[in-house]
Amino acid sequence: MDRLIGVGIIGTGVGLRTILPGLRRTGRAEIVGLSARTQSRAEEVGGPLGIPLLTADYMKLCEDERIDFIVVSSPNDLHVEHAHAALTSGKHAYLEKPIGIDAEQGRTIGGYAVGTGRMALVGHQLRFNPYFRVMRNLIASGSIGRVYYLVISQHGSGFTNATRPWTWEFDPERGGGVRLAMGSHMVDLARYLLRGEAQSISAEMDPVHAVRTPDGGPARECKVSNFFSATLTFQGPTTVHVSTTAAAHGAPKFEVIACGENGDLTFDLSKGLYLHRVGQEPSAAVSDEVESEYRHRRPSSIFSGSFTYFADEIVDHIAKGSTRIADAATIEDGIRCLEVLDAALVSGSTGSRELIGPWSSLSAF
Repeated sequence: MDRLIGVGIIGTGVGLRTILPGLRRTGRAEIVGLSARTQSRAEEVGGPLGIPLLTADYMKLCEDERIDFIVVSSPNDLHVEHAHAALTSGKHAYLEKPIGIDAEQGRTIGGYAVGTGRMALVGHQLRFNPYFRVMRNLIASGSIGRVYYLVISQHGSGFTNATRPWTWEFDPERGGGVRLAMGSHMVDLARYLLRGEAQSISAEMDPVHAVRTPDGGPARECKVSNFFSATLTFQGPTTVHVSTTAAAHGAPKFEVIACGENGDLTFDLSKGLYLHRVGQEPSAAVSDEVESEYRHRRPSSIFSGSFTYFADEIVDHIAKGSTRIADAATIEDGIRCLEVLDAALVSGSTGSRELIGPWSSLSAF
């Protein structure tokens, strides 16, 4: 394929914040179309970006012959509808995580992808972050021995202000809070790093601001998690602790710590990835070249930075006619994450520790 890869984006949130600039950065993709909830919204946000096809009808993207790749980045409760259109359009598709509100929706979406002969990617871009790829390989090689404890922690301030405008993210039937928004990233990253599956989970959730006053208007009860914390057991055995807040007051934070029998690996946004052993100075686990390349990309967040690497892989594989990217999360991975997060919802509501599995085959997806 000599021409630019044609892209259509359904949704005006993360699709425009992260996916559009990441794909444009490759120099090999053209954003042909954008679909929003209304025509005026599409024109308001897509016009300044120079997108030629702006519409309230997402089917126009799925039917446009200039478009090779459909991005579904709409609100969570619309993913089934939009994924069906994208996956049955004959085009490659990217489904923003979580792929649905729950695992049942995930399995429904998986059925749409069977036999299409096209890529069906899930938006877990942290798998393409160079630091986490190195961490995964070091764990697999036995460099730090058996990993007995893994910690993944994230702090953001997107929902810190209790007067922030009310959006679908605060609706438990539409968004699911950070349990779905960030918990899905963390569960997938743990699965990716450990190459295994969770066996049990104990979770806690907190809206932080139980009552919000959007735009200073009438008070509204908030029932979704703006703080989510869970302890999981993985095969190994490995204890995994994940925590995420969208109501922090400090600087953004993303940390990963893997404690092994023979050493520890630590990652944070400012220092990068380091290997620690008793009696030795910490040593950088990635080369200067890799470190320099990552910083050169000037990521606004770990998610946008990671997606630039994913975007490179996406356009390469579409140009080659491939239908699979080796490290990319599949719909099966998306379903696995939702099964874990469904169990987390039960645990957080009842105070129970929930068993997960036994895992059945989802290879058809």
